[in-house]
Amino acid sequence: MSSNEIRGQVNLVVALGCEARPLIQLFKLKQEKNIGGLRRYRNHGGINLIVSGVGKLATATACSFLAGSQANERAAGTAWLNVGIAGHRSMPVGEGALVHKVTDQSSGRVSYPPMVLNVQCPTTSVVTVEHPETEYGEDAAYDMEACVFAATAGRFVTSELVQIYKVISDNLEYPVASVTEQKITAWIEGRLHIVEQLVEQLIDLASEYSRIYSLPGDVLELSRSIKLTASQRIQLESACRRFYALGGQSLLDKLSLQKIRSAKDLLTQLESLTATL
Repeated sequence: MSSNEIRGQVNLVVALGCEARPLIQLFKLKQEKNIGGLRRYRNHGGINLIVSGVGKLATATACSFLAGSQANERAAGTAWLNVGIAGHRSMPVGEGALVHKVTDQSSGRVSYPPMVLNVQCPTTSVVTVEHPETEYGEDAAYDMEACVFAATAGRFVTSELVQIYKVISDNLEYPVASVTEQKITAWIEGRLHIVEQLVEQLIDLASEYSRIYSLPGDVLELSRSIKLTASQRIQLESACRRFYALGGQSLLDKLSLQKIRSAKDLLTQLESLTATL
């Protein structure tokens, strides 16, 4: 990444404070003012963390709040990573796994987080349940938030930028009743080297995605000065991207703004400028 490029950012979503503590220390995060009981942390390197609380509603609320609070921030792009504990029928306690399939047990809805990250760790499917699992009917991880995390974060970014990493806390031989906050913190600490790799790769991926797909600043300037229909705005975005993709520079300086009286005039000038590149 070029030193003058804006780094992407990553939103870490965890359910429990004991899951968050090792991450706060690793990334040197500072707590921000609590709003609505939600604890949010961040650093100057583009890493944000929110402690959601347990369950689907709490997770959806936290993700929506965090996304809304970032609506006016200028950043190269934002990725999302859910880190937390999960039970598993056969995977050993303390092991960590990247999630490749998410199933909502109550609805049967299934999603598949794209496997775009290069880390040396197992992968697993995860089943999101309403209450802690004790029978482990499938050879999968069991948690209480993955499905709604994927669905909610997926409203704000492309699916490649929404990833889930689970650390195993219980299985058939080590029941959920044996799990304590201290053990959870220790298990997360044991996988920080993987979490750090995931975060760095997601920052790079978010930056690259934004570099390719973000709108040129010219679009915002022109949208303010010319009244556009929804269809015309799409045409404007496409024309601006094409202008810069073909090597054009300083679009606003090249347009004869005083001659533009309508969206049609603007699009016509853009087409003419692009045709000369």
